[in-house]
Amino acid sequence: MDIVEFCSKINTWIKNNIAIILILLFYISEAANKYFEFTTGYYSIIPRTIKLSVMLYISFSLFRRKDFKFFKITGTLIICYLLGQYFLNISFSNNSILVLGRYLYPLLLFRFFTKYQLNKKQSKSLFQVFESLIAFNSLLIILGFMFGVALFETYSGNRFGYNGLLLTSSTASYVYIITLFYFILKYKLNPKFDYKFFLILSSCLLIGTKSLYLVFLAIIVYMISSKFPSRKSKIISVLIFALLSVSTLYILFYQVEFFSSLREERGLLSVFLSFRDILLVRDVIPYINENWTALNYLFGGVHDISTQSEMGFIDTFYFWGIIGGLFYLTAYYKLFFTFKFNSILLFFILLLIFVIFIAGNFFFYSTIPIYLIVFRERVLDYFYNKT
Repeated sequence: MDIVEFCSKINTWIKNNIAIILILLFYISEAANKYFEFTTGYYSIIPRTIKLSVMLYISFSLFRRKDFKFFKITGTLIICYLLGQYFLNISFSNNSILVLGRYLYPLLLFRFFTKYQLNKKQSKSLFQVFESLIAFNSLLIILGFMFGVALFETYSGNRFGYNGLLLTSSTASYVYIITLFYFILKYKLNPKFDYKFFLILSSCLLIGTKSLYLVFLAIIVYMISSKFPSRKSKIISVLIFALLSVSTLYILFYQVEFFSSLREERGLLSVFLSFRDILLVRDVIPYINENWTALNYLFGGVHDISTQSEMGFIDTFYFWGIIGGLFYLTAYYKLFFTFKFNSILLFFILLLIFVIFIAGNFFFYSTIPIYLIVFRERVLDYFYNKT
């Protein structure tokens, strides 16, 4: 076997297993990064190197397929980025280039898995790996809670929460929200006992993020209401969800000492938003006032993303501006949603949009898209009879 034939076989094997490779690669690299940060106080450069390599591989694959329509989309976004950066006093910083790559990464991944669609066998293998991976992380969460393992904690300091080997609290929230959606779709089509689902449900209660608790409550109420399809039952379900949400927030912010003291000091809204409103007023608005020209309002421009508000949609327009932001969100929508909505999918998407409004890092955190791909494959495979 010559080197060309060998490389060709390797490339074919990678394409046939790319989804599984990516989800394992990203989880393991982020787990290693969490351990490295926990033991040294610094983040490793290895995950960034891996993700850059993946971006180059996907870009080359799409280029070989002459997917020029997609490159027109990314080219337009890059032009928006260049225009926004050009008018800043500090422009084209390493930080802004890194964030540009993070924003483009989901679009590349969505397009790649639209062009290279998984067959039934590949989807089934991906589902098995994904479920086992999340079950493993959920077990680490439960063990972390039982034995107080500091490495598995969601937050540093006194705040409660365990997220296993996921790197950040926002990653844990989004990954487990997507996982809940995934398992509910699976259960509705094949309603049988699954120990992994109950393991994951238990771990959701231990992660400690407010957004995940709200989604958890909403999903439980929705699943109960779906058993009673009358309009009156749905109205009652909405009222029950509202009551449970208010009760949970009251207990959290008025009875739990950690949050109660913060509420008294900073106010209810700030604690609910995890002080993101303060970041908006303290960092984002002053940066805009001091650095933006009229064109920046259209095309954005940020040289240091640490000034962001950590609220997903606000930060998207902060980086891209009005025109760039609308174009980016439209591209994200069209490239990901290759399926039509039904009632439960619409419920999931609206719930996720709400979380993105109050939490950050959804659009540019490069681990999240591979979990979205798994969810999309579940939708395509079970709801739309993908062949």
